[in-house]
Amino acid sequence: MPALYQPTTEPGQNRHPHPEAASYAASGYGNRTGWGSRPALLLVDICKAYSTPSSPLDLSGNPSATFVPESAARLVAAAREGGVPVIWTAVEYKDPDMADAGPFWLKAKTLAVWQVGGDLHAQGLADWTNVEF
Repeated sequence: MPALYQPTTEPGQNRHPHPEAASYAASGYGNRTGWGSRPALLLVDICKAYSTPSSPLDLSGNPSATFVPESAARLVAAAREGGVPVIWTAVEYKDPDMADAGPFWLKAKTLAVWQVGGDLHAQGLADWTNVEF
């Protein structure tokens, strides 16, 4: 399935613009902010649950998703080599009965993939990819 948004080398030009792109542009959204002077790498919710076939959140059937662990590992290595801060965010539930997940747990049992100590929880990228940093 082709992506709706595929950036080109030309600023502001897309092969397949998002259906709402014109509306956003007309409203004044979508301006570039530049690269800034103090970059950081932000990793959000990277866990084994996305690459484990027995997981309810498994993405390994998506060819694009199979590259995520190695790509993330390369990004972390490059950021650390360049002295760029690496910020890791993760959802974690620590209560054995998932009480800290609140009522949403009753609706979405897949939240268990973020339970600390569970098979699909990862302490960090090295744990997830078996790559040492």
